[in-house]
Amino acid sequence: MSNERIFISYRRDDAGWAAHHLYQRLSDEFGKQRVFMDIDSIPFAANFREAISEQIRGSAVCLAMIGPRWLESVTQRMDDPRDFVRIELESAHELDIPVIPLLVDGAAPPANKALPPSLRQLNLHDINTLPMRSGIDLNSDIDRIIRGLHHFFDDQKKYASGKSARAVRGGRRSGNRALFAAMLVVAVTILGVAISIVNKDWKAVEQPSRWIQDGLALEGVSIVDEANYGPKMLIIPAGKFLMGAPPRQLGISPAARGDSAELRNWTD
Repeated sequence: MSNERIFISYRRDDAGWAAHHLYQRLSDEFGKQRVFMDIDSIPFAANFREAISEQIRGSAVCLAMIGPRWLESVTQRMDDPRDFVRIELESAHELDIPVIPLLVDGAAPPANKALPPSLRQLNLHDINTLPMRSGIDLNSDIDRIIRGLHHFFDDQKKYASGKSARAVRGGRRSGNRALFAAMLVVAVTILGVAISIVNKDWKAVEQPSRWIQDGLALEGVSIVDEANYGPKMLIIPAGKFLMGAPPRQLGISPAARGDSAELRNWTD
């Protein structure tokens, strides 16, 4: 993923100590620029919900730290428009950011019916939770959280790579389909032109040609004159054409051809 920032959601009076330990370990592992915990940096007079949503939007995952008093605090503040914990989780859900519950000091996953209506769709009770215990188990629990985050980011990268590969293959298939479509259009166009030529109503104009006057052809010869395009064509019935020079040059008399007008020219 291009963005692998981790957002930590917690209440100071419920899991403040655990959040600070977790922030320090995650910062050492992933870098401070990739871990966001406090909202103290939100400017004065800024829109609270929009500012939190912007921070959530730039994150890949939201770690919801749930301590023994978390549910009580959320329930008491469910009507508070500035309850940042509820706004953080609502924003994560709206933006499809995965929420991973971390159960601090033996806290139990909250049942959906006990949550404010806006948080019930998170199904925190059904999500695979991770414990975060105090004492000698703290570091081992954080190690487990870190391993889980590495697996999460690896899975996200594989998904993104597979999606990109599918997009490339899809683009190639689209390009091939476009090329095939273009070739098909050209082929259909050529076929249409050929059919139009074959089926065209040719207009045969009966008129004597220069060759007819020179004696190269006899009656029944016509010139095909297609109005739109193409060369003129000469249609000569079978047996009506003599190859070679005109009869005058060959010494064939007009009388032999039965041409009285030409006979006069021949004898003049």
